[in-house]
Amino acid sequence: MRLSEDNAIKVVTSGVQSQRAFSVKMDKMTYKLLSDNLYSDKVLAIVREYSTNAADSNIAAGKATTPIQVHLPTRLEPWFSVSDDGLGLSHEDAMLIYPTYFESTKRDSDAVTGCFGLGCKAGFCYVDAFTVESRFNGILRIYACAIDDGMPTISLLSKTHTNRPNGVEVKVPVANQDDISVFKRSAESILPWLNVPVNCNIETTVIRPKANFKGESWALYNTAPGQRGGLYINFGGVLYHIDENHLYNWSLENRS
Repeated sequence: MRLSEDNAIKVVTSGVQSQRAFSVKMDKMTYKLLSDNLYSDKVLAIVREYSTNAADSNIAAGKATTPIQVHLPTRLEPWFSVSDDGLGLSHEDAMLIYPTYFESTKRDSDAVTGCFGLGCKAGFCYVDAFTVESRFNGILRIYACAIDDGMPTISLLSKTHTNRPNGVEVKVPVANQDDISVFKRSAESILPWLNVPVNCNIETTVIRPKANFKGESWALYNTAPGQRGGLYINFGGVLYHIDENHLYNWSLENRS
């Protein structure tokens, strides 16, 4: 659900002597709250944020039937990565929009997830450095995203020509080999519900069931393999659990 200025409450004031808008001070503590402390399940957040971003990019580029590429970590290849063939990032967007918190290009559509510009920074909740590879109009650029003296930074590492289509790959190293199995479990709870096909280096076991009800950008399920029991709604490629007690109470309150 998108925020709408049409629903804003208009406040009329009189006799105001001075006024100033609230602001946010961006410092080390703020960035820690927005990155490290934002997610309770950090591995799940990384899988969800980067896979949904990749799916959204393919959809935005008119490639909803083109698979995204997911690499789950193994002991020989201890990293998680997601690659799409979507819009790609220009150098200007990579340096200005990608590293800016609360800057987003997704606020005008219900067909995609995210609108606060936080998901692409999810890697910082788990590690202090990860890489972003952007293919844009025949140019391949590789960026390093890293914490420098407590503050997140993005740096251009290389620039070469490429024949590959536009797209982005995010690569996050695995901090602890015990997390390898956690990444796989998280992938099994996220990947089957995306709105684009997925190619993965490790076969996942969860199969997406048939929806009970469907809309333009949502689907309702009375069961979800790999999840706890109850109703679920898939909105924009992300699965949300519905508390049936709250749903029942809401129906009673709104019954005519």
